[in-house]
Amino acid sequence: MVPYFRCQACGFLFTRFFDHWTDVEFQAHVYNEDYAAVDPEYANVRPTGWAQAITDGFQTHLANIEALDWGGGTGRLAELLRASGVRRAETWEPFNPDFASLPEGDFNLISCIEVLEHLPDPKTGIRDLARPLRTEGAMLISTLLQPANILEIRTAWWYLAPRNGHISLHSAKSLELVLGGQGCHLKTIMPHVHWAWRQVPFYLKNQA
Repeated sequence: MVPYFRCQACGFLFTRFFDHWTDVEFQAHVYNEDYAAVDPEYANVRPTGWAQAITDGFQTHLANIEALDWGGGTGRLAELLRASGVRRAETWEPFNPDFASLPEGDFNLISCIEVLEHLPDPKTGIRDLARPLRTEGAMLISTLLQPANILEIRTAWWYLAPRNGHISLHSAKSLELVLGGQGCHLKTIMPHVHWAWRQVPFYLKNQA
C-alpha cells in the first residue's frame, strides 16, 4: 500500500513512501526495464510530439534558442530539437548515465516534460530546475493538474500512479506557490501544459 496525503491549504497531493529511497532503489523498482510497459509513450511518442510543438511554435526563433531538457530520459527531445535548427539543445537525466551530469552554462528555454510529478522533494527539485534558467528565459512544464473532483475520486485518479513514480501531484495553487518561490510567474495553457518565467523571453513576447 502507498498512502497519499493532500494539503488542506494548497491542495498539493503527495506520498512520503519514497522519501528515503536512493537512486539505486528508484532504478531497481520504478525506472527499470519494465518502465516502458507502464509508460509506453516515454521513449519516442512524447518527445517527438513536444519537439514538433516547439519547432512549429517558434520557427522564427530556433536559431536563438538554447534549450535544456531537464529530466529528459533518453535524450530524444534534445536530439530532435538540434535536428530542427535549435541553436543548442542539451539533456539532463539522472537515471541515464549518458546524461547524468548537468550541462554547463545557462539556457533560455528549459523543458520539463512529465517530470515534476516524479520529484520526492518538489521544492528542492524545482529550485534545481530553475537554477540554469536565464533571467530572460522560460520553463515549458508538462504535468497534469488535479481535476476538480479530486476529493471525490481520490486515489482512483489515473495520474496518481506510484508504479510510474508519480509522487507529487500538483493543484493549480501548489504549482503557482512552488514556482513563485523561485521568482517565477506561472501561466497555465492547458491542465497539463504550463509556462513559467522571471522575465518573458523573446520567443514568448507575442504569446505571454
